[in-house]
Amino acid sequence: MKSQNIDKCLKICLILVVLMSFTQILIGQNLIRSRVIIANGDPLCGASVVLLNPVDSVVKKGTITNEQGDFNFDNVSNEFLLHVSFVGYKTKMINSKNWLKDQAPVLLEESQNRLQEVKITKARNAIKIEENRIVFNAEGIAETRASTNAFGLLNYVPGLMVQNDQVSVVGANRVTVVINNKITNMGMDQVINFLKSTPSDQVKNIEYYFVAPKRFNVHGALINVGLKQGIEKGKYSGTISGDYQRGREDSYNGNLNFSLSKGNLDFQAILNHESVKKEDRQAISTRLKTDEDGELTQLMTTNSDKNKQLYSLNPRFNINDSSYIDVLYSFIPQKSKVTTSSNVNLNLSSQSQNLSSDNYSRGESDYHNLALSYSLKNVNAGFVFINYKDPTNQSVYTLDNISNEESLFTSESKQDIQQLNAFINNASKIINGNASLEYGLSYNNISNKSWNNEFENSDFTYSKFKLKENRANGYLSLTYQLLPKLSSVFAIELEYDKLEFSDLVKQSNIDVVDDFFIFPAIDLTYVASASHIFKANLTSFSEYPSFWDLTPNTWTLTPFANVQGNPSLKPQRNYNTQLVYIFKGKYIFVVSGDFYQDWITQVPFNGEDGYSITYQSINIDKNYTGSMALVIPFSPINLVSSKFTASLSSNKQKDSSHENYKIDKKNVNYYFGLNNSITISKEKEIFADLNGYYASGRPQGLYDLKESFCFDASFRMKILKNASLLLSCKDIFRSKTPKATTEFEQQYNHFDFNFDTRQFKIGFVYNFGEKIKMRKDDSELEPSKRFMRN
Repeated sequence: MKSQNIDKCLKICLILVVLMSFTQILIGQNLIRSRVIIANGDPLCGASVVLLNPVDSVVKKGTITNEQGDFNFDNVSNEFLLHVSFVGYKTKMINSKNWLKDQAPVLLEESQNRLQEVKITKARNAIKIEENRIVFNAEGIAETRASTNAFGLLNYVPGLMVQNDQVSVVGANRVTVVINNKITNMGMDQVINFLKSTPSDQVKNIEYYFVAPKRFNVHGALINVGLKQGIEKGKYSGTISGDYQRGREDSYNGNLNFSLSKGNLDFQAILNHESVKKEDRQAISTRLKTDEDGELTQLMTTNSDKNKQLYSLNPRFNINDSSYIDVLYSFIPQKSKVTTSSNVNLNLSSQSQNLSSDNYSRGESDYHNLALSYSLKNVNAGFVFINYKDPTNQSVYTLDNISNEESLFTSESKQDIQQLNAFINNASKIINGNASLEYGLSYNNISNKSWNNEFENSDFTYSKFKLKENRANGYLSLTYQLLPKLSSVFAIELEYDKLEFSDLVKQSNIDVVDDFFIFPAIDLTYVASASHIFKANLTSFSEYPSFWDLTPNTWTLTPFANVQGNPSLKPQRNYNTQLVYIFKGKYIFVVSGDFYQDWITQVPFNGEDGYSITYQSINIDKNYTGSMALVIPFSPINLVSSKFTASLSSNKQKDSSHENYKIDKKNVNYYFGLNNSITISKEKEIFADLNGYYASGRPQGLYDLKESFCFDASFRMKILKNASLLLSCKDIFRSKTPKATTEFEQQYNHFDFNFDTRQFKIGFVYNFGEKIKMRKDDSELEPSKRFMRN
């Protein structure tokens, strides 16, 4: 009887399976199994295969072919457009009406004119090479990552490294981040804050250049974060998010991102409020080996309370299909309170001293950024205006615990920066479409004023400084298809820069820079085959010292530690070369060499008393760096996507130009990073991220940094239809800040940092309105039209 019941249950289950399968057939769902081949019948690995809606060309599904050239899709409707493309081959578009019957292999023909682009897909870790840039599909990874903001996605882009809230390109020591192909003129901290305020699902692609195009008027590598634009007319879209984080102190963050499209107007607004409290601790031990042996120890605890807002408005007026006016206004006010309490003990053979000190600093800065640009076909013109002010008050109270003597030091300082940048550039195709020529002009004017009043007991000191810079720049860039598989970018930039530093009290002037510079650049891309792509480049540029590095003011940290400016700093000259190999469209290997002349770095010095410490930026005569980096995206098991990054560097610093010390250092260091994204449940939208890195000890000027490592974990789960819950822990072991030592001219300093970097966070994200979609892919446009409305 029992056996009959089992047989009956099996029959019922079998019938249900058949009915479900039959139902799928009835509703018109198809299974697609095919491959992509080239003329000789060989499979094409890494080809982009996308299913498009035949009505509006919206991406429905996407993937890339495997090593056998195979691709497949499940549960596909009867009507679609099959879009297949790869670097160096002609793109093919196939209608499903006839192709579905036999699903014949897709044959791609080699392009004879120029390197073709690979369309962005939703395949994980899929990249494309277009002329001298590398593009990564952020739209695909955003759906399965625990991170919900644009900055968090940078962790998963092959070729990018994120460390200590800073992002870099492998093999490059200088990088600029732009938004939607536009220079923001924000500082790196402000750009990162903007990206953290931008939802990840609004990022379409992330692309980077090993050599920044001249039209951006920046040097080194460049990262462009492309945001989606274009909601259906009359619709709106938005995201509300917030989080609470706990370290040694409590912090919180709230964000609103809103987009609207109406008539000829596209509008986006971001409102963000961030309150960050931290408690950092550090210990400095200085051992003296002079005629009077001794030791100085400084124990410091710093409590900071910073409140920052970001208000960003971006209206875009679309005049017609070939022109638009774009306006971006950002306002970032910030209030900060910083208190540093220190205990200082000086033990010499002739005396001992024990001091306690409290350093109070209050600041309230305002940052305004207004950018306006106009685009008409191949021409782009505009200006950017920046105004930044940061009045700060500081008071230092010190008590000698042995003699009970008191001292009070106070200062009032203010910085006022005004910057205007105007530009115009043009791009056009020439030579039958095999080449494009870009040229442009820009002018940058910076006025930076600083006032400082100091009171120490009955003494009063007043200082006023001004930095004035005028920089004119012109460039010419030719992108040319030398051979069917070899494309090139030849660029030359002519720059005049006059940088003048003035002491308005002493009525003295220093010409920091007053010269013409020529910066050539070469960037080559060779597609040997579908799986083997090579890049080579050579660049040179100058890097200028910051205003605060030049200002000869002294900022007190503790009774025996201060920061001092250096008005005699010279510009730094950078020379860089790279060789890049990309295998199967995702594995990246980079070999690079860098030479820096008059390298700018901050170092600690003994004060005149022999034991206090003064931090000052100096020029080191020569700095050589050679490095190799390897990036391997992989999937160890199903539902897990990973990226492994390894870097090996050799560094040499040499300087004999200073009277008090000489530098001759050699060092080999390495870095390993691993990023993992885990899909726990795709149906319930539960995802987790596990990220970590290890960095060996390395030199930094006179510092010798010790090893460091970091481990982060985050979790995202959908709790409502349009809402998700976020959990994360940053720097779980509080280990990402390295210890440091300095040893020169018989001085030994040991720095033990214990910063408040471990943060537990809980947050939420709520989406409302229409989901933003791109009307057209920017990467399909020629360089001049990438700025145009989609």
